[in-house]
Amino acid sequence: LLCEKFDLFSFPTSGAIKNARDYIITQLDSLRLPKFSRIIGVAGTITTLKSLDLKLELYRKIAIQNTRLDLKTITTLYHRLAKLSPTQRLKLKGMPAGREDVIFGGCLITRTILEYFKHSSLMVSDEDIMYGIILHRLAPGPAGLASVVSK
Repeated sequence: LLCEKFDLFSFPTSGAIKNARDYIITQLDSLRLPKFSRIIGVAGTITTLKSLDLKLELYRKIAIQNTRLDLKTITTLYHRLAKLSPTQRLKLKGMPAGREDVIFGGCLITRTILEYFKHSSLMVSDEDIMYGIILHRLAPGPAGLASVVSK
């Protein structure tokens, strides 16, 4: 949706990126979320970014699960992805087919969330949001746990 709304699919303009970032921040402001002690990113964008970071030839959950993805790496990927078409992105080691057109928008969301909450990294989980909800219901942890959800 973000990619469609702001035309972020291929070679996004600085104006489109600014408008998308402003939109993300407005949405975060409207949620009035508390400060989080840590952020866990799940599935989709997050695992793709980690796969790109590791330059995985083949996706391996074990190589990604419970690893960290830092803001510096996300920012590097953000700048790299912005300069590539979806076709060029698909040629990157670690890029699964079907994510090449939306990965830049997901990267922008992830980067903006980390900057917004003043976090330097997030934990990567291959599990989806339902897994997190079940864990929270079974054994609620301390307040201050957020998930960046991306499908």
